Amino acid sequence: MKAKSIRYLTVSIAAVLCAVTLCSLLLIGLTGITLAAAEFEWRGAPDRAAAADITPEKNTTRKNASGVKIPSNAHSADFPGIYFIWDAKQKDNGYLKVSAGVFDEYESFILTTKTSNTYWDFKITPQAGQAKTDDNCYVFFIPKMNEKNINMVFIDTTVPKEDPPPETDSLVMTGEWIVSPNIITAVVENSTYSGVPGTVVEAGILYARDDITLSDPLKATAAAIGSPFDTSILGVSDGLWYYAAYVVNDAGDIFYGNVKQIAYYTA
Repeated sequence: MKAKSIRYLTVSIAAVLCAVTLCSLLLIGLTGITLAAAEFEWRGAPDRAAAADITPEKNTTRKNASGVKIPSNAHSADFPGIYFIWDAKQKDNGYLKVSAGVFDEYESFILTTKTSNTYWDFKITPQAGQAKTDDNCYVFFIPKMNEKNINMVFIDTTVPKEDPPPETDSLVMTGEWIVSPNIITAVVENSTYSGVPGTVVEAGILYARDDITLSDPLKATAAAIGSPFDTSILGVSDGLWYYAAYVVNDAGDIFYGNVKQIAYYTA
């Protein structure tokens, strides 16, 4: 009888090991991010000390909790490398630990928390000067809002990282913004480029009011794309405008010129 029990125990252990191995392989296969469990775990105080604060935005349009849910105190099967934990209990603030490898694939992602019947969006991306943990992760502090418990956490939107254009000796120089007699039109004259690999298929100007980063610019394409080129700018109004030339080659690579500014007034 004793030998029989040992045999059954041996079979059970083997089955468990097989199941654990299969589970690990399934998690690894979901994305290109592979993480060894021993190298990625919540480490308490050292991880809290590395946490960056993220200012959330209240989501006023969301009506339901659709999205990939993230389990608490566990790795996410849908997004390996992402780990959420409450500080102590579910009524407390939370922390999100993210493997640095996630940001090799994603520029950022939106983590949404549900508190009572309100949704809050946190844009998760490494912050300027943010230090990584010893196990090569970033940690983000996820506070409860208005003293309401966090009762759900999920991924809403991911922004894949774009491949940078190849390194070249190309040079794009932004021309000068010239006001047209037509008060709603301007022209950027004599933008130039050189050393762009391949064939230039598009050139023009990106421009935005009160935004030096040109994060969501208007775009005007040049009628002729040889260097130098002129570009007509439409729809401008009074204010401080920022603008930069851009060039696109036949491989789809985009090359940008220097950003300039002009205080534009029609009166």
